[in-house]
Amino acid sequence: MYFWQLVSFLALRIIPFRVLRRFLGNLNARRGAKKAIPIERLPWALEVSKRYLPPPTCLVQAVVAQVFYSTHGIHTDLHFGVRKRKEKLKAHAWLESDGKIFVGDIEGLEQYIRLFTMAGIGEKQKPR
Repeated sequence: MYFWQLVSFLALRIIPFRVLRRFLGNLNARRGAKKAIPIERLPWALEVSKRYLPPPTCLVQAVVAQVFYSTHGIHTDLHFGVRKRKEKLKAHAWLESDGKIFVGDIEGLEQYIRLFTMAGIGEKQKPR
């Protein structure tokens, strides 16, 4: 878990996002049904990893969680949104499945305007 969060943290800084998602989708397909941790432990693992790694951004957390949920066969959507606060734009990423927010449920999330949504890792994007 820590390894993938660190890899995502570094990769998001040097690799274009589309390339990273394609790589993660291919990696997931090769891993098949291999599950690194039980699904019910994922929220706990994300919290613990924050103690040992550079502070992860909402995007890093959402991408790592999306990879792990997809290995368990759970479809998730990665959402990107912005809001204006004190003349500054603030961006946020969160992970959702069937209307339930898995990662990135912050106070004031309803104030963010959703710019776009990306389907799960390795899935074809659906027109929205």
